[in-house]
Amino acid sequence: LFDFGRAIFAYNTVSEAARNGARVAIVNQRPTDICGVAAGRAVALGLPIACQGSQTAVGVYVSASDGGQSCDALKVGPDDCVQTVKVTYVFTAITPIISTVIGPIKVSSASQVPVESLCNALGCPLP
Repeated sequence: LFDFGRAIFAYNTVSEAARNGARVAIVNQRPTDICGVAAGRAVALGLPIACQGSQTAVGVYVSASDGGQSCDALKVGPDDCVQTVKVTYVFTAITPIISTVIGPIKVSSASQVPVESLCNALGCPLP
């Protein structure tokens, strides 16, 4: 029961971190700001604050999907410029028997949001 509760906590925390990172990405496209907010929501899991270079790495991964074109002020919309925030954590059970039986489990969650406003020459809104 103890490990099951910890696993559910890890999944909920990872999901919340991805959602909050995505909320920042709607108006602020700086990966460092997005990753900082997402990792800040998962402090109990000890995720790295720096953005990860791969979707499979433990931590926060941010990518922009814009159909191969760069996002600009004329192309901001639900179909043109989408940010994806993926948070990954490796859960390991504490009890020795359970950890031997199931081993480490990768827990991840991703959120996609359309960009509503791009950062301008004056900067981006603070997260």
